[in-house]
Amino acid sequence: MKKSFFLVEDHSLMRQGIISYLCEKSNYECVGCSADTKGFLDFMAQAENSHGGNRRQKMKTARQRKSPMC
Repeated sequence: MKKSFFLVEDHSLMRQGIISYLCEKSNYECVGCSADTKGFLDFMAQAENSHGGNRRQKMKTARQRKSPMC
């Protein structure tokens, strides 16, 4: 089973490199990424509104609508 992560990094080239490395070399899956914490908080707020406090369901939803860059 893959582990999911959301990456917050303000440099787009670093974001792409980190995501590529983690997804190709290990058992990780990027469910989203953002250049700032606001993007992450917005992402989590949407998941919270969709599924209350259920963390597993939030990550499942995140996987289904993950960013095309990730």
